[in-house]
Amino acid sequence: MLRHLDFSSSDFKVLPESISMLFNLRSLDISRCNISVLPLSVGSLKNLLFLDISHTPITEIPDSISRIYSLQRLNFRYCKNLEALPRNIGALTQLRSLNLEGSGIVELPDSICRIYNLERLEFWNCSELKALPHKFKALTRLRSLDLEGTKITELPESLTSNLWKFKSVNIRRLEVLVPYLVRKLEQKKNALPVLRTRESRESSGIKELAGIPSLRVLEIRCLENVTGTKDAERADLKYKKNLRELSLKWENEEANNNSVMVLEGLRPHRNLEKLVIENFGGARLPKWMDSSSCYLPNLVELYLSNCNSCKKLPALGVLPGLRVLWIYGMRSMNCLGQEFFYQENDKEEHKEDVEVTILFRSLTRLELGDMDNLEEWVAPPPPYISFPVLETLCIIGCCELTSIPDFQSCTSLQELTIEDCDKLNKEFPSEPITTNRSVFHLLNLIFFLVSYALFI
Repeated sequence: MLRHLDFSSSDFKVLPESISMLFNLRSLDISRCNISVLPLSVGSLKNLLFLDISHTPITEIPDSISRIYSLQRLNFRYCKNLEALPRNIGALTQLRSLNLEGSGIVELPDSICRIYNLERLEFWNCSELKALPHKFKALTRLRSLDLEGTKITELPESLTSNLWKFKSVNIRRLEVLVPYLVRKLEQKKNALPVLRTRESRESSGIKELAGIPSLRVLEIRCLENVTGTKDAERADLKYKKNLRELSLKWENEEANNNSVMVLEGLRPHRNLEKLVIENFGGARLPKWMDSSSCYLPNLVELYLSNCNSCKKLPALGVLPGLRVLWIYGMRSMNCLGQEFFYQENDKEEHKEDVEVTILFRSLTRLELGDMDNLEEWVAPPPPYISFPVLETLCIIGCCELTSIPDFQSCTSLQELTIEDCDKLNKEFPSEPITTNRSVFHLLNLIFFLVSYALFI
């Protein structure tokens, strides 16, 4: 009995009406096909749980889709010709995720407010969407809402009064709403758990974040508009003990001494678990990331992107919980040496401490990329032990790199990828693994035809 059917990226332009015979089908993927119309018989797939129609030129969804009462996930991502949903889409009461990112949706039917199990709604880059239904409050289980890139300038009162219940709300480009939401949330005992905002061009407005003490996830963009350390400190990030994920982003990576002061002022609480820094223009990262302060003992993931003026990394090797380290676009750095693993004062202070000899003790994934001037990477010699549990190592686009630590003797290493590193490829040959999608689709088609023949 066929349960999963994947036609993604195939040349199909039409699905046969006979697809309605696949009564036991659980998932159907026709993403990136040339299909512009779904057959009316799609409503007969009573047991379908997942339907992916993303990146297709589809213009209309038949009303019959509202009869697939079991459907839980529906993906219309980048269906740019799709301007409307079926009027009776509210009949899909088991639907939990609806993705309309980048679609041509102009308005939403009121019936969408009857999908009481809906947890996730994505409207990112729906440039023609101007409003949400007034009865959005009825979606009591909704926990994730993305409105970036829409024409929405006002939220229904029923929604703003319940935003504090959400896990993720992306209003990054709705600058006019941020102060308004903060005033609303100040009246609540529990503040909004997640906020993504974009700083105003006229003033940073970052002090508005101080009024939301219980944030769990925060993303701040356009940090070039923050004037310095004192302005950044107004966000009170160091007092937000519930903050678990923090993303700090500038619009571009141009060298900027002011960015160092801004980042110093955005020191998070020590409970932080995930940190993303993008387009930072300073020559050094903030002092609160230094190992001597041990200020981020709970950090699990660290992502540094396009910090091209940064010439030195803090001693990340002593962070006890760090599991994922991702560094791309640090083009001014030419050596990863001792300072990357530990500081001299660490050695003196803990010279009799056996624990300090294990560096990057929890790191399982390490990625380095686009570090054009990186020439050398040297790990400390014994008695130091580095990367004891590393499973994945990716080095991409480090064309001048000539040496790396001896990972070939690392028994935990499961995946090694070295690409566009001309001076390393000879020592560590690595061929990318590719999948022949044409063969895959042919096998899927054969499986479909055999399954269909069994029903005849």
